[in-house]
Amino acid sequence: MELLIELSKDVKIKEACKKIGYPNHEDLYQELFIILCELPTEKLQKIKQDGYLHYWVVRTLLNITSPRGSFYKKYYIINDEGAGEKLTEQAEENEQLLELESKRAEVEKLLERYEQSGQEGSGWYKVNLLKQWIEVGSSRKLSKLTGICYRTICKDINDFTKELRTNLNNSGC
Repeated sequence: MELLIELSKDVKIKEACKKIGYPNHEDLYQELFIILCELPTEKLQKIKQDGYLHYWVVRTLLNITSPRGSFYKKYYIINDEGAGEKLTEQAEENEQLLELESKRAEVEKLLERYEQSGQEGSGWYKVNLLKQWIEVGSSRKLSKLTGICYRTICKDINDFTKELRTNLNNSGC
């Protein structure tokens, strides 16, 4: 606890937050202290005794602000111009749901067309294989269930998903 109080008064840490996450440096500072509070006390003390506490803090700040980091995901989204902008989680979630629903509708229409094509292009086989694969969750399980060779299932699923992507891209989705 004393070490956390000492760190909260450390000017170098506040400066590092300003330099790394300038627009949201206060939020970044708070996120850092959440991580520090969740860290076992013994580990934090060992890091300080070994003399690389400031390095560890900066590395942690860089990790959470990287595009795969928790802070970045929470506060930024990349738009078409490549600049980050602050969004609320609810607005982002609604946008993703709308996009997912429109894509799902397109995929369902495309799958219906394949099924209706019947035996001409083996559409019924492709659609049913894909549905079973999604339900079962793996090609190996589906192979045991259907008796179809595992490699054949893998190849057919891969070929069909590529075909679906091509058709979806051509339809403007």
